[in-house]
Amino acid sequence: MRVGCIVNPTAGWGRGTVIGRLLESVLTELGIEHRIVATDRPGQAADLARRLLGQGWDCLAVVGGDGTFSQVAAVAAGGPVPIALVPAGTGNAMARALGVDGSRRGLEAVFRAPVRRDIDTAAINGHPFFALAGIGFDAQLVRSLRRSPLLPRTAGYVVTGLLQLGKLRPFDLRLESAGAPYERGRALCLAVCNGPFYGAGLPVAPAAELTDGRLDFCLLDDVPVPELPLVGAALLRGRHALRADVHAWQGTALRVETDPPVPWHADGEPGGLTPAAVELRPVRLGLLVPPGSRLDRT
Repeated sequence: MRVGCIVNPTAGWGRGTVIGRLLESVLTELGIEHRIVATDRPGQAADLARRLLGQGWDCLAVVGGDGTFSQVAAVAAGGPVPIALVPAGTGNAMARALGVDGSRRGLEAVFRAPVRRDIDTAAINGHPFFALAGIGFDAQLVRSLRRSPLLPRTAGYVVTGLLQLGKLRPFDLRLESAGAPYERGRALCLAVCNGPFYGAGLPVAPAAELTDGRLDFCLLDDVPVPELPLVGAALLRGRHALRADVHAWQGTALRVETDPPVPWHADGEPGGLTPAAVELRPVRLGLLVPPGSRLDRT
């Protein structure tokens, strides 16, 4: 197997550089032919993926977070070349869904005896995503987190979320989706999940599977701010869907109109404003994972 490696050195506030070196060491020790290329500007991962695919590499290894992975996956989806994700980001929602990590042991497990699995893919307003998309407060949180990258990993999400509570604004929405709880309502955010986790390991859609041909939707109504800690506590336990102000359902398509327009994100990358159309795409994405990993067991 010949592996073309794309490394985002700034992922995880510098963790990408460290894990990229570890990947190179593991591939060398295993005697696997490889080439390392690094991004030096936002959005470059997709260009590097096209270049490596054109050179005929058998696999693309991606060192980075959900955003870097999403860029490469958008290029590789529907093609014969699989991706091996080496997580080095802040949220790592896709890595959690796959059951992979960036340790030496984890890398050796992937490249010694890789197992290929194909997963579903989706898009929001034509923009591909693979782990998750969000509309409303969580998209606002993503934008703020990117502007203030001072706290690492889970702490960054928690502290930024608390700081954003003062800017929390509900919105009116109109839903078009089979199985939706209502057609018109008032909400704070809407999560669209291909896998079970959001950033920082939050189990927003605990029953979601990357291979089931469905998306999992989770809608939070307009909840008073004093109630939000209770919502958060339920979310941490994966019991939020038992609340009357949280609605969960599955489907393959969704259209959302809001007043006022609110931001959306795809795999942790800020997008535009609503309205938004979400759909399951007809193409799948090949991934390499270790034997016995979470994805291998589904």
